[in-house]
Amino acid sequence: MSELERLSLPDLLDRMAGLEVPPPVPYWPQTIGWAVLTALVAVAVAVSAWWQWRRWRSNAYRRAALRALRTIELREDGEAAAELALLLRRTALAAYPRRQVAGLYGREWLAFLDRTGGTTAFSDGDGQALLAMPYRRCDGKAPTRLGALPAVVGAWIRDHRVEHERVKTGHG
Repeated sequence: MSELERLSLPDLLDRMAGLEVPPPVPYWPQTIGWAVLTALVAVAVAVSAWWQWRRWRSNAYRRAALRALRTIELREDGEAAAELALLLRRTALAAYPRRQVAGLYGREWLAFLDRTGGTTAFSDGDGQALLAMPYRRCDGKAPTRLGALPAVVGAWIRDHRVEHERVKTGHG
């Protein structure tokens, strides 16, 4: 009988060599390609966040106008229509150059709203009420039916597109 056959199981386990544990896998990749890719992704995320932040800030006037629109919609006094027209004008002046908006009135104003809002709701739809409704005589106490006008104004505030003018420089 050999020496190993005479040993008990615990004795045999004591004679076994220990397991060699491999080194831990590093969290950081070992090749330069992964480092470059990580840097590019970090730059892309930073640029995207900066762009989103600028866009959010540039649309502050829209958020303020939509808040004001909600308060006007809740009112039913005679001045609500005039306030809708004023809100629309103030929003347009915040978004577009004064020389492009300030002198517009009547059908030209409605055409501008249609062109910038990508709609025909002002010239051919419920937005035509802007021409007469703000100027109707009312005692201020009688309820005014605004109809679909707040919805048309709200859609323009949300959806209008601002064409950014290119700054001309003396270079090529």
